Amino acid sequence: MSKIIEGLLALTFLSSCTLLSAPQDKIEPPKPLYTARGEMLIELDGVVYPGMTATTITAPLKIKATSKATFNHLIIDSCHRSISMPLSGKVMTYTFEATETEKRCMSGLYIQALEDKGVTDWGYIAFRSFEDLPAKLECNGVKWSFKGYSVCQAKATTIQKIEFDVPIRAFRADPSCNILKLSDRAFEVRPSLGECTMAFEANGKRHSSMFIGYERQLVR
Repeated sequence: MSKIIEGLLALTFLSSCTLLSAPQDKIEPPKPLYTARGEMLIELDGVVYPGMTATTITAPLKIKATSKATFNHLIIDSCHRSISMPLSGKVMTYTFEATETEKRCMSGLYIQALEDKGVTDWGYIAFRSFEDLPAKLECNGVKWSFKGYSVCQAKATTIQKIEFDVPIRAFRADPSCNILKLSDRAFEVRPSLGECTMAFEANGKRHSSMFIGYERQLVR
């Protein structure tokens, strides 16, 4: 009988150790507002991008963001911090200096413009690091050229295209990208609602891409 009790006590101790094991924390990057298209115009280095763009963070970023709607508050979220600014109008200028943590996590910046009723517009700046394979995008009816990291937002499940000047040797994509290989240089993408990412390799170079599928477009 004593051996049975000892056995039960041992099982209880083991199960309690399992319950007290350290939780695995997972840091999630900020997510854009997928229900509506981000229409914030983001200006970097004199070039204006609609809603999304990609850049490096080796130096302080001078950001100019313009919204069609008037806002009275602005929030800039990264993987590390949330910067909140009471600001009235339709235009924002801000110099972003990345911390060492932000340089490591590379999750980008999510910019939200808010009014009294909530979020009225948003924009997203993705960060690239070593990517150096150029690509051409046909995104939402507009053609873009990107150096090593491309971004695109389009209505969910619509057909978009990414193309390269050289044959792609290897690639990977999230299932939600719904990617279709058209040739060794061209790919069709039908992004589901939300975020999807892809990576392509050729001749020792790499290209990364983020697509966001939105649900509807606001009429202002």
